[in-house]
Amino acid sequence: MKIEQLLEKGSLKKARPDKEKAIQSIKVAESKLEESERSLAAHLYESAVVFAYMAMFHAARAILFQDGYTEKSHFAIAVYLQEKHPAKLGLDLINKFNTQRVMRHEGLYGLDTDFKKEDAELAIKDAKEFLKKIKELIKQACQK
Repeated sequence: MKIEQLLEKGSLKKARPDKEKAIQSIKVAESKLEESERSLAAHLYESAVVFAYMAMFHAARAILFQDGYTEKSHFAIAVYLQEKHPAKLGLDLINKFNTQRVMRHEGLYGLDTDFKKEDAELAIKDAKEFLKKIKELIKQACQK
């Protein structure tokens, strides 16, 4: 699927670029990451995975806000990042986002989920790496 198709379906919408929303979305991402770490410490592994992905989701939304888009689909964000920012983010990070998106989906909607400590630790590691990179990109954009 391509961005143009997502725009036609309404999964992505053009908007005015908004640096303030981008910065606010980063703050939400940081909060979700903290919640993920608290969940891991409490041995709530499913919650840790879900919150780690939510940190990645809000970080990714910051890029969309910065670029002048809004989303109506988690999948649309993955497509957007892959099409618009593969060089800046790297396909490895985009793939980690997508992997955690699927894990979150299984955690929320799956019938047979049994997340382990290792799943939560990996989700948090991926979220930290993703958030760090997004923050660098947002900072660079705000300096322009």
